[in-house]
Amino acid sequence: MLTDKDRPTAPRKKEDLRLPAVEELKRTLSARVPGQEQDWARQVGDALERLETALRASWGSGKTSDSPLASVDKTRPTLAREAEGLHCDHDRLVEKAHRLGEQARQLAKPPLSGADVSAPDFGATQQRIEQFLAELGKNLEDEAVLVLDSANTDIGVGD
Repeated sequence: MLTDKDRPTAPRKKEDLRLPAVEELKRTLSARVPGQEQDWARQVGDALERLETALRASWGSGKTSDSPLASVDKTRPTLAREAEGLHCDHDRLVEKAHRLGEQARQLAKPPLSGADVSAPDFGATQQRIEQFLAELGKNLEDEAVLVLDSANTDIGVGD
């Protein structure tokens, strides 16, 4: 009799780290404590870096078999155009995550003493990151819908 460890298993797909990274960023973003903004900004910058890494790992070039859009039927022009549009959005969102992470890390640095510098605007940075998260959420939702539409069309649902 085979035990669970003796049974052959199908190769596992690479774990999708995007959603845990998004959730971590949301938690970190909401944990801002007055008087500890620089620590908060550093933590937000670190969370954005982890999210950027997860996005790059998941999306890669978009052409690999590990890519979430790899299963989309590219022989159908409508689906292919939508997939290409999402690939462009992916690139833009990865770069935006990078820029926001850099901005957050810059806020984490203590101001130069004696410099005539205006106070850092942590609230504005938080708003930009929240807008980014909304864009990313919409992209991930559109990606899931496209994959499902492709699968449903492929198996003939609705014929």
